[in-house]
Amino acid sequence: MEPETRLSATLLDRASVKGREYSWPLEDIPNVIEDARKARLASIGGQLQFHLPDGGICECYWIEVDTMRGQKTPSNWDEQVEFTAAEALRQFARIGSQFDIVAEGIAAFPNHLLPLLGSGEDPRGLARFVWYVEAPT
Repeated sequence: MEPETRLSATLLDRASVKGREYSWPLEDIPNVIEDARKARLASIGGQLQFHLPDGGICECYWIEVDTMRGQKTPSNWDEQVEFTAAEALRQFARIGSQFDIVAEGIAAFPNHLLPLLGSGEDPRGLARFVWYVEAPT
């Protein structure tokens, strides 16, 4: 069973699941992080994606949260959960000030996102963030 299934039903109802990846609208990610903390799950991080109307996915892998990069190993699981939640919230907040999400998507995937703009669809509404969590072993 995937650890994401331990998140609240409310958040799971808002998730998109493709393969084994769970993603949420960007505004839900702070709630996902907090919910993971409450469920004693470590927040590993994730990446920005645009979920296209035709089912395709454009992944902006460089717009990411990675709580495991360069971290010292906490002494126990509860410390790991608390550390990764705090680090995930910090890194995710930075994304909003560091990147123009729509501009990044259009620059990387003009053939997919520019036609949507031309038809009046806002690519921001297609933006999702894949989020990974880990349960204690």
